[in-house]
Amino acid sequence: MIFYLGIFLVAAGASGLVLGSWLHDVLRVPWVGTAYDTFGPLNATAAGIGAGLLIFGILAVWFGLRGGVVSPDAVAGA
Repeated sequence: MIFYLGIFLVAAGASGLVLGSWLHDVLRVPWVGTAYDTFGPLNATAAGIGAGLLIFGILAVWFGLRGGVVSPDAVAGA
C-alpha cells in the first residue's frame, strides 16, 4: 500500500514540478498575477509543492520496497 502511495506521490510531484509552474505561463491563467514572462510566486509555490510531493513519494517507494525484502536466513530456512 505504501509503495503504491509513493508511486502516486512521485507522479503528482513530478507533474507539479514540471507542469505546475509552466502551465500558468503557457495558458496565461490570470488567477494570481499576469507576469507570464518571469518566474514569480505562483511558479515557486507550484515547484515547491511538487518538490515536496516528489521527495515524500520517493521516500514512500523506498520504505515500501524495504518492507518486501526477504533476509537470506528466511530463504535458507524455507
